Formats: sequence, C-alpha cells, structure tokens
Amino acid sequence: MANRSVSKDGATVEVWSKTCQILKRELGEATFGSWLSQASLREQDGDVCLVAATGVARDWIRRHAWRRIGELWAQNDPMGRSLALKSKMEFEGQGSTTAAPALEAPPRGARPQAEAHRAASEPSAAPQSAAPGRQQGLQERFSFETFVPGPSNEFAFAVARRVASWADGHFNPVLFHGPYGFGKTHLLNALAWEAMQTGEAKRVVYLTAERFTSTFVRAIQDRQTAAFKAELRNADLLLIDDVHFVAGKQNTQEELFHTLIALIEDGRRVVLTADRSPSELSEMEPRLRSHLQSGLVCGIEPADRGLRLGILERKLAILA
Repeated sequence: MANRSVSKDGATVEVWSKTCQILKRELGEATFGSWLSQASLREQDGDVCLVAATGVARDWIRRHAWRRIGELWAQNDPMGRSLALKSKMEFEGQGSTTAAPALEAPPRGARPQAEAHRAASEPSAAPQSAAPGRQQGLQERFSFETFVPGPSNEFAFAVARRVASWADGHFNPVLFHGPYGFGKTHLLNALAWEAMQTGEAKRVVYLTAERFTSTFVRAIQDRQTAAFKAELRNADLLLIDDVHFVAGKQNTQEELFHTLIALIEDGRRVVLTADRSPSELSEMEPRLRSHLQSGLVCGIEPADRGLRLGILERKLAILA
C-alpha cells in the first residue's frame, strides 16, 4: 500500500488551502489552530485522506467540521474526488475501523448537494448537546475511575460525583478552580460521562469557554443566535471548562451571563472550571463574576507527595 504526502504544487493542496482559509475565518484562529492546523492531506492508493494528528483531533473534526469540510471540498475540487478522514495512527495502518466515511463529491455538472440543500444541512451554530454514549468534546480517559482523589481535591471530587448523580439539594452553579494541571478538566469530563450514564434522558452539554466564544461569534455572523441560545438553554446540565477565557470579551460575557440566569432560574444545572476563584477574575464583568461565586466554589489545592505518587502510579498502570 503506497502512502505519501500530497504534492505541494498539486491542485489538491490548492483546494485544501482554500478550504482552510474559509474554516479559519468561520471557526476562529484559536479553534482552527487547536484542531485543524496540524491536519494534513495524504494520498493512499490514489485516494485523498485528511489525516488528523490524534484520534481526539479526528473526533473533534468529525463532530464539528466534517460536514462543512465536505461542502467546501465538493465546491472547490475540480477532480470530483472523495475525501476520507483518519487519525495518523489509523492512516498508518492501525485501527482503521473508526475512520470517518469518505465524503463523496457530486457528479460532474451537477449542483452540489450541500448547495442545493444548504438550509437543511448547514451545521448548527450551537454546540451539539451530548446524548448518552456520544462524545461531545469529551476525553474517554478522563473518568471518575481514573481520577485520583486526595486531601487537596477530595471535596471537589465528592461534589462532582454528587452533581453527576443528579441528586437534589445541590448548589447552583458549581465552580471548580485551580491552576493548570490540577485536574479540573479531568473532573469535569468525569462528571459529564457519569451524568450521561445516570441520567439517560437528560441533555448534557459540555464545551470549553473558547468553544462557547467561537460558536457564539459564528452564530452572530450567521444570524443564528436564536439557535445558539436554544441549544444551550435546553440543556439539563451545562458544563463549561476554563470560563476565565471569556474575561475581557464583553459580548461573550453578556451572553454567558444571561445563559446562566436562564438555566438556573429554570432549575437546570451549571458546572464550570476556572484557573482562579471568581473573586480573582478581575477582568471579568462584575455581575458575571458575582454570579459565578453565588453558588458553590470549590478550590483544588496543590497535590501533596502522597497524591502525586498516586497519580503517577495510576498513569503507569494505564500505560502498562
């Protein structure tokens, strides 16, 4: 089987370059840089494949950008070829069963299906709500089973498990805070997985604050703000990671504030993470900052020696 990079002076690279320019404008520089900048076009026995750097990146592209990539590819590729999506590991011959199906180009001379049915097939401006058994930006390795509790995080761990069980008598919102690397994202992912399992009929939406911002901006550009609001405000549980990212972004903060108000007033649950306590988020709008600290604020402290050893042992066990 012949695997090779697509020729840099070929028409294929020109098509992909045009596609990237549009995606970068629609998704935003930060989001594009995080998920698509490391992807590359490769050829395999004459077929063209978009190869993502990791399986996580492949899954994100499949969920959030694959349909749009298919539209742009069909519109710009003069050769009418199909495009497949794989992770680097899959492309190199390992575990190809999870690759995304190829996007078929329309017959020559025909109006692209994406164009003919654009209103019906346009990707939603809002993040997709997570249904049980589906990944929505979540990482499978981050579960309660792989989380190592200790004196510095046991309160946050207990709170997360209680929220995930849909128990009554909870504080709302709940905010976990601590510096980078203290396990906040792990805890939020674990909460999401558990909540989807224990509340199969519940709507769980997980997204980063960066994703919230880029999707909101795109919704404004596409005049889809109503859909954006509806998607988030119909969630039974909204999880936002790294909420400090919205600090200094006035319109995004305004939208987040009203989203939190709407959800909490309707009895729905909100859990967030930040790198500092709300009182220290000086660049954040005062009323949003006040609202974040009106519920339960759980600090995650630096791990002591025993906890660090426990985390190391868990990582070694996973790698073994």
